[in-house]
Amino acid sequence: MRLVRFALVALLVTVPLFAHSSSSDPRADSYVLRLGDVTYMNGKGMSGDTLKELQSAYGKRFFWFRRGGKTYLVRTNEELERAEAIILPQSELAAKQAALGQKQATLGGEQARLGARQAQIGLTQAQAGDRAREAELGRQQQELSDKQSELGKRQGDLGREQGKLGDMQERLSHQVEQQLATLADQCIRSGVAKEVGR
Repeated sequence: MRLVRFALVALLVTVPLFAHSSSSDPRADSYVLRLGDVTYMNGKGMSGDTLKELQSAYGKRFFWFRRGGKTYLVRTNEELERAEAIILPQSELAAKQAALGQKQATLGGEQARLGARQAQIGLTQAQAGDRAREAELGRQQQELSDKQSELGKRQGDLGREQGKLGDMQERLSHQVEQQLATLADQCIRSGVAKEVGR
């Protein structure tokens, strides 16, 4: 169960925060913001190997982007802080989605435990010989079924909330991409962005 929770949280946290652009055009605009151990991507992004090479050459803090078929790198603190401020609302929303996912995983675990108990009671019920025992097991089965229904309702509520957050994430993604494009253009015009070969 712990592994499932870790995988869910890891998935939600590492899914690119700006993933709505998926052009296969190698000249398509793309953005990668690396801040320590966290990477935010939009568009095609870059491979893990390329990211490691850039980290090796430039450290763990940079803003890499592709605009008009050319690639650039920005390392100045002021622009990195601006880029971080741009993605902050989306990062916060991703954290809310991760927390909600954790609640869903916990409820899923409870549902699994109840289901296992129901199966156990069903097997015992099939083997029971007297009516009193069968009636007691039937009552227990109904009680567990009621709990399953309540958990299913709560899971549905969480699913609807997750859907709303997903819609917000999509809208925010478009906004973030526009703001990153503006920042990238400003960095190119000011000379802060240095053209790089990748």
